[in-house]
Amino acid sequence: MKREIIKKFQKYDRKDSIYYIAICNECKKEFELSNNYYKKGRGIFCNSICNGKNKSGKKNGRWNGGVKEVRGYVSIHKNLISKKYHYLSNSNYIPEHRLIASKKYNKKLKISDIIHHLNGIRNDNRKENLVIVSSKTHENKTFEKLLKKRILKLENG
Repeated sequence: MKREIIKKFQKYDRKDSIYYIAICNECKKEFELSNNYYKKGRGIFCNSICNGKNKSGKKNGRWNGGVKEVRGYVSIHKNLISKKYHYLSNSNYIPEHRLIASKKYNKKLKISDIIHHLNGIRNDNRKENLVIVSSKTHENKTFEKLLKKRILKLENG
């Protein structure tokens, strides 16, 4: 990022009191910059608020497109999604499977609603693979339990 300097001046009668007038890259306001900050390459932004704005979201060096995976579940940054679905988030990210299920069934999900992946793969968020279940019925639909029942059935004949 480039720093724009308008003017260099001496503030006091000392030799080391050299200052600069610079323009903030975010808000375009003029601000005063000491020689020490100038030498260290600082003074691109007028304050920490402008600095923070410039390093958030897509401007952040660690931005990954607004998608992250936690414990196998895919989540999407809420700035990439319509405000209509922001109720699904408990942070800045919304679980993708809850978003897709809400759209599929065209209903507002409750906190107690569990979105079950029929094939047991947490990041497989196809509409056909998602079902809304209660905590009571979720236990019966778990993929591992279904497999165990199937194996027992095949072993017993």
